[in-house]
Amino acid sequence: MNVIKKLCACILFALPFSPAFGNVALTNSRLVVTEQQSSTSIGVNNTGETPLLIQSWVSGDDKSVKAPFMVTPPLFRLESKQENTLRILQLPNQLPRDQESLFWLNVKEIPPLDKSLVGKNVLRIAINNRIKLFYRPRDLPSSVEAAAQSLTWQLNTQGAGKWRLLAHNPSPYYITFASIKFNGQNLDISGMLMPHGELSFTLKTAPAKGAQVEYSTINDYGGNSALISQLPEQTKAKESE
Repeated sequence: MNVIKKLCACILFALPFSPAFGNVALTNSRLVVTEQQSSTSIGVNNTGETPLLIQSWVSGDDKSVKAPFMVTPPLFRLESKQENTLRILQLPNQLPRDQESLFWLNVKEIPPLDKSLVGKNVLRIAINNRIKLFYRPRDLPSSVEAAAQSLTWQLNTQGAGKWRLLAHNPSPYYITFASIKFNGQNLDISGMLMPHGELSFTLKTAPAKGAQVEYSTINDYGGNSALISQLPEQTKAKESE
């Protein structure tokens, strides 16, 4: 088996690569589409030295749910150092009206095949650039900025000296953290905080008395919010089983 793996690796590295990939830059790091908008747009730049074929579509966070959006143009050629604009059209939908929904805008760059490599075994790599697309219903209460301020934090022990910090989101908005610091340590951010959802963080050391959570979130434009400080509620220690 090891011999086969080594042979496959040698073949892979012996294949010539198409010269241009990883050269697409998007003008936004995220998109927000409100219920009132029929469409939104985003710029696509080819920063490389060769033309690219660009394929774009919107997919659901849940693969079983079809995204009610259409991207135009869905497929086009983008010349070197040029920019084009993608329009994301909102289609009729039955999405929840009491909270945001999450989708993904996919912009795949397909490198050209060098004419000198025609007829040869060539490994071509198509890179998919993916950013979040949030659908925001019309009548959601408050704002995403206020939602970041409304988070509640809970501190509890798992027994045997193990501690956990729990973030709860009472709002109908998705919350994306830029940073979280507690008890002198930066916490690993492994995901978004869903509407009415929770995120759990395992602590490496026992927290100091009165330690506060300091966090910032990412706003609709991809920037970081001001630092927010909150004192977590501490629950009684659980007895170890």
